[in-house]
Amino acid sequence: MAIGLDGHKVSLTKNGYFKLVSLIKKYPSTEILNHLDEIKLDSTQARKMLAGDKNNVLPNAWDSVRKFDNASQYALLLVSIIYSHKDLIELFKNSTNLEMQGVIYRKDTDGKTYTNLAYALNEAGVATDFSTGSDKTSYDFTPILAKNEIGPLAKEILRGHLKNMGWFEPSPNEPFQRDFYEQLNSYELNKVLGLSFIQFQEWLEGKNVARTISNKSLFNTRNTIYFGAPGTGKSYKVKEILKGKEDRTKRITFHPEYDYASFIGGFKPISEKDPISGLDEIKYKFVPQIFTNIYIDAWQNEFQDYFLVIEEINRGNCAEIFGDTFQLLDEGYEITPSNELASHLEKELTEKGHNGFANGKMQLPSNLSLLATMNTSDQSLFPMDSAFKRRWDWEYIPICYTPIDDFKKKNVSFDFKIDIADGNEYSWIKFIEKINLNHIKNNQSLGMDKCIGNYFIKPDTGKTISLNPFINKVIFYLWNDVFKDEENKVFEENTSYEDFFPMDIKGKTKIKELFDRIELKPIQNLEITEDDAQLRQVAEDNEGIDS
Repeated sequence: MAIGLDGHKVSLTKNGYFKLVSLIKKYPSTEILNHLDEIKLDSTQARKMLAGDKNNVLPNAWDSVRKFDNASQYALLLVSIIYSHKDLIELFKNSTNLEMQGVIYRKDTDGKTYTNLAYALNEAGVATDFSTGSDKTSYDFTPILAKNEIGPLAKEILRGHLKNMGWFEPSPNEPFQRDFYEQLNSYELNKVLGLSFIQFQEWLEGKNVARTISNKSLFNTRNTIYFGAPGTGKSYKVKEILKGKEDRTKRITFHPEYDYASFIGGFKPISEKDPISGLDEIKYKFVPQIFTNIYIDAWQNEFQDYFLVIEEINRGNCAEIFGDTFQLLDEGYEITPSNELASHLEKELTEKGHNGFANGKMQLPSNLSLLATMNTSDQSLFPMDSAFKRRWDWEYIPICYTPIDDFKKKNVSFDFKIDIADGNEYSWIKFIEKINLNHIKNNQSLGMDKCIGNYFIKPDTGKTISLNPFINKVIFYLWNDVFKDEENKVFEENTSYEDFFPMDIKGKTKIKELFDRIELKPIQNLEITEDDAQLRQVAEDNEGIDS
């Protein structure tokens, strides 16, 4: 008798149902139901959870999964349990709010069911913020869907569940009976895992759909260059984006001597002992470098995001460093690597069952992102060509003149002070604001590239920038890199950087005169605007922000 999805129910209040995996590990499918006393679970409930028929015959999938690792066993059991009950199917349909991701809440089910589900999600390695006793558990099914060997077993399990609902394969006598996939589609069972039906079908047929689904990072694209004036916080922004992912992040800084062999890898002399003579011998072997290493890591762990951070990308010869691998930055593009790199990838990926070197081709994995920083004021020794540039997304990091920054946190530099030992203190933010907006930005020969960022210099005492570092770093930059060959109203006519020395005698006077020319008043004479006061209060009220 067909009961359909509405009649597809099983009791989920019994404690420890997720412990079924212990029996799956120990016994063949024909004996699992005979040992339920070990986990104190009712036979009828266990049979339904495992997609067994009324004769207590379980799918052979439970024998096949025994050879896999623990995570795979828990993954298949979790899938089977979810699909064993109409209410669970509806729960995950409604809670999956992104591709493969969602949140279950205690309030949406009874407490025991929620507790068992939370533990099951955790055991399967898909609970992203599991905490005993919490009222919600976030999950991400990516690790399950990245296991292409689980899909066909899940297909067998789902077939068992459908049969328990009264479905059966179409026969010549009943040509209008829905086939397997039509029946799955009618119940929209793909939505339980946050997949389109085509993705769901591909997974059940053994494909790794996690690789084909768009990256779920905190930014929109995988390859981004963050650029702006020096000191605007480009590296800080990248650090904030990657917070909590440090163990899956590698960093490198480009420079004029950095090349393809340093980035990708190459042959290097290696000292080894000869097994017969025992003498040291020099042999040449391919030694992979940072890009190749993280490329392999990402392919070997396709359900986790990996990040390669390139600091000062414009200080190196990008055409030389990337070589033909720059083509990989185009989504879905493949290249044929050199023989030595191909041999290494063959050993590390193909022989171990990973797809990063399928058919002798390299393709950037969808879980690997490249983030780079670039100071626009630096004179690049090697200009980037347009073909390289268009393969990146570009994000400008502006200078922040308000108490709250782009992360809705307090702009720490807003409280920096300049002390030139004249009895007054001056606002660092007001200084860079006047220099940038009144004297650099409006100069067509200079523009924003030469502006001074919030953290161009850091206080040497508390929040105070003293005379010595201010002259040696800030004034030197303004004189040497910005205004030296430009008409300006910052420096006196016919003056030079040497005129600021001796610092204690002339420096103080020259800085005071400079402040007067740009109309920078001491802090005690500044008028605090209502907007600044309100923003400052908001910043100080934010949790975790120092006043």
